[in-house]
Amino acid sequence: MQRFFLFFKSFFVRTSSMTMTIDEFLKTSVVDLVGLESAPESVKREFLVKASQMTLERIVGRIDGILPEAKKEEFYRVFGDEGNDDDMQKFIKENVPNFEEIVGEETARVKVDLVKAAEELKAAA
Repeated sequence: MQRFFLFFKSFFVRTSSMTMTIDEFLKTSVVDLVGLESAPESVKREFLVKASQMTLERIVGRIDGILPEAKKEEFYRVFGDEGNDDDMQKFIKENVPNFEEIVGEETARVKVDLVKAAEELKAAA
């Protein structure tokens, strides 16, 4: 799973009282959106690791959900210990043509969920 995370890492970098546009929301760091901008760096790092893991799990789930059964085995083999970067890129290009769209949608969904959770915690405090 770690290799899978490293493969997707490049795609994540792309990659108040005022209402934020969708574009602004997507471009704003999730750390800022949940109010952790002044938190210690170690807290920010840990939060980002967990948010990245959530996003990765959702991306994998989406890909798993659209692949035919015959391709799922290949997917997990290629993104497991047997595949290399070229194999991974080839698989995505051939089997998940809307990959960047999936990454964008799932990244946005995680951000929305994290912001909602942060707002609920603030309201309960």
